Amino acid sequence: TYSKVNLTYSGLFGHIGTNGRVQNLRLSQAQTVKNATCTRTGFFAALNEGIIMNCHIEQSTAHEGIHEKTGFICGQLSTKGHIINCSSSNNVITSDKSSYVGGLVGYGYGYILNCYTDKNKYNLNASSRGAGEVIGYSPSNYDLTIANCYTHNPLSQSSVYALTISAKNATIDHFFYNQGTLYNTNNSSNVTKHNVYKYDASFQANGTPVTTWMNNWIKNEGTETYPNFTFKSWILKDGEITFN
Repeated sequence: TYSKVNLTYSGLFGHIGTNGRVQNLRLSQAQTVKNATCTRTGFFAALNEGIIMNCHIEQSTAHEGIHEKTGFICGQLSTKGHIINCSSSNNVITSDKSSYVGGLVGYGYGYILNCYTDKNKYNLNASSRGAGEVIGYSPSNYDLTIANCYTHNPLSQSSVYALTISAKNATIDHFFYNQGTLYNTNNSSNVTKHNVYKYDASFQANGTPVTTWMNNWIKNEGTETYPNFTFKSWILKDGEITFN
């Protein structure tokens, strides 16, 4: 891992390279710094080409007004980048001009596995494109995989999508959300969905607890498809789903 601190990257680590790994970190009550020329902002990394695992951001604020790609975990995720067992909860972002805002990732492709977002708030200017609870925007030039993730937000906001503003060349496997629109279908293409459900107030999706869905994915598809990773299991505790 190396840190690239300049006028375009803003994060705990500016740039996590392809051989880099950041794991087992929790940030609370953190704040980003405005920079007139910054194009990528994330609390753990501005740009992630490696692995961010077991990292959590909570009760933090992104004072965003000029950044192009902003996410609570990383600003941009590359085609080989992974985000695993991570969460963002009770955070706030204020966006005046940002093109891409996401609860985990602002912009990118790669892999987002076994993660969640909860009770994040998005204060968006009328000129903003909106926000995605998981990723702001995924372009068409590379593939995006989101598997075994869920999002929860008690606030309803028309410009905030449960998954992403736009999904292109995306595979969505085992994703659960409580309200809103999954993504903008008018600006999305080549999306494959498997076991994508809205869940009810008792955290059940299609008559089955969300935790059962997600733990079964870990035991089956997760272990088979990603044998080099260890995924945290899930429990319903105090009215919310979290890692066991």
